Amino acid sequence: MNQIDVCIETKCITSIINLSHIPAAAVTLGDSLTVLDLNDLAKVIFTRTGISIIDNILNLDFESERSVLAGIEAVRRGKQKVQLKIYFKSPADENICFDIRMTPHPNSTEERPVATALFIDISHYYKEITNFESMNHTLVTKLEQREEELEARRDQLIKLNAMESTGLLVGGLNHDICNMMAVIKSSVELLQNMAKDKSTNFKAQKEYLVLIGKAVEKTMLMNDMFLKQAKPTQLEFKPFDLTDIVRNVARICACTMPKSIRVRECYEEPTAYVMGNRHEIEQAILNLCINASHAMTVMRGDEENYGGKLGLSIEPYTPTADFSLLNPDLLDTEYWKLEITDTGVGMDEATIKKIYEPLFTTKGDGIGTGIGLTIVSEIVEHHRGVINVESVPGEGTSFIVYVPFMMI
Repeated sequence: MNQIDVCIETKCITSIINLSHIPAAAVTLGDSLTVLDLNDLAKVIFTRTGISIIDNILNLDFESERSVLAGIEAVRRGKQKVQLKIYFKSPADENICFDIRMTPHPNSTEERPVATALFIDISHYYKEITNFESMNHTLVTKLEQREEELEARRDQLIKLNAMESTGLLVGGLNHDICNMMAVIKSSVELLQNMAKDKSTNFKAQKEYLVLIGKAVEKTMLMNDMFLKQAKPTQLEFKPFDLTDIVRNVARICACTMPKSIRVRECYEEPTAYVMGNRHEIEQAILNLCINASHAMTVMRGDEENYGGKLGLSIEPYTPTADFSLLNPDLLDTEYWKLEITDTGVGMDEATIKKIYEPLFTTKGDGIGTGIGLTIVSEIVEHHRGVINVESVPGEGTSFIVYVPFMMI
């Protein structure tokens, strides 16, 4: 049972400050949590919240007592205003929170500290804050789960797009492999016939063996390129040479795209190091090259005009003031400028505004899913880069990708 009746030992304390006139729960405290005086409102609030006063000593839980004693000690040291909060459970198992504001009593001395303390019950606000924090924690947890789900879907889309890109190139790869196999087969048959003939020309045999070796080497090279492209990798960021990536994509394009497309490469620097995911960047460049190929072939409509020039180039780029103004999220660094150009059908302004929209495509049925450029845009953004496009209908298109420069 709470004991609120306080026997005032020092009458001079109450004679100086009349606590009954204070419109809040007011208590006069001495050192060691001695209660020297309190008003009626304090008695009511203490009874309701479970604070007891036994033998003129304020009885609280350990943490609350330590906080109040620290406040009295601050008053002893001369601090004029002390504010602290205590938290505890009431006998009814309710969360109680008091905002305590202390000021030195006129009779307070360093040897005998006395403080006037106002106990302001903020349990209601504390409950609201606790509920808000709980709701906020739940919301943050759900947002994190949502981000994980979106990241998983992004990875699935990237893998789907990689499979689509590989599938679009398989036709050209199959054609070249069949040609190589035909060379190997015919050369082997000729060698077998020569082996039966005693007057064999060994010089001719050697030439056929060299031809077989080159065909096998080229077939293995094409196979290796596609294995690297199709092999799944962890999406982690590491330093890599962008030039090496572009060269690899150029070799894939030269081996798989129609022979009417001429691949041209230009590198101002021998290496171009960036920080990122090698597989993602390679996929983005391959997507842009496949789109360029389609613009010069299947999208023309007139087979006589099939083909053109596919250009890939890398050069250093220092952002200009206008460029930085148009791209406010740019990093404060140099960039590598990767440009992929074609001499295809080109695009008008209305088409350019829609090219990054999911599932938007200007190609015919059965040619792509319309997610290629969406994935490219996302990959570039993921690498803190910028992608621009310039196009003239009937003349061709240039995609320019800016990727942050990295010193090695």
